[in-house]
Amino acid sequence: VSGIDALGSAKTDVDAASSVPCGNSAGGAFVGGARAASASLAAMASSRKRAVCGCTRVASSLVMRAHKKAAASTKNQGKKQNPKHWGILKKGSQGARVKQGQTLVRQKGQKFEAGRGTTMGHNSFLKATKAGVVQWRGKKGHRECTVVPYEYVTTRCTMLPHTGILVPKEYKPWMGIHKTGTQKGDYMVKLREEWLETAEGKAWFTEREEKMAKKKKKNEDLLQAAKEAREGKVKEVAEISTSGD
Repeated sequence: VSGIDALGSAKTDVDAASSVPCGNSAGGAFVGGARAASASLAAMASSRKRAVCGCTRVASSLVMRAHKKAAASTKNQGKKQNPKHWGILKKGSQGARVKQGQTLVRQKGQKFEAGRGTTMGHNSFLKATKAGVVQWRGKKGHRECTVVPYEYVTTRCTMLPHTGILVPKEYKPWMGIHKTGTQKGDYMVKLREEWLETAEGKAWFTEREEKMAKKKKKNEDLLQAAKEAREGKVKEVAEISTSGD
């Protein structure tokens, strides 16, 4: 007997028992009531149901399945997502040596800007356009990533210890004046003082002082001319008002 036939026969037996009266009373009363008969037959039907559990088709329909949603649900699947590694990568850190085409920063939007030697893709990722050393500059919110070529690094630059910051080997006037208080600032101030002691530095400083003196003299002449012009206009206005009276 198959599992489906056994279950169907059990249900038929329950319905038949509930409708057949039995007993010796004239009123045709049920033995123990219809409720008792149906309960006993239901128990027999359940025993039949357990008896056919060996059937593969019926047993597979009774196996408990997963209760949690799988599609469009992150309650249980969120931990299975692949990592994205957003932000500055290891190859994009200060002083890192990179090759052409390597990704330096993964970002959403334009939090970090692309400088010389780097480019920004359609997904806002920063990549190196040439081989060199990575350098960062700017303050928070306006940081810019650049890549200094190896040729320039080997000939004109040196790296400060434990920082990865590139600094020039020789000072030039266009580098300006730096403030002390940082490792790079202290290095640049010392380098500038040493350069000013050389013949080239002394000649540049003398020429600069002469230019500043000429510029100051010119500004004073312009202020004096403007003052005289104002006084002349005031004098003319006063003469016109006097002649009108």
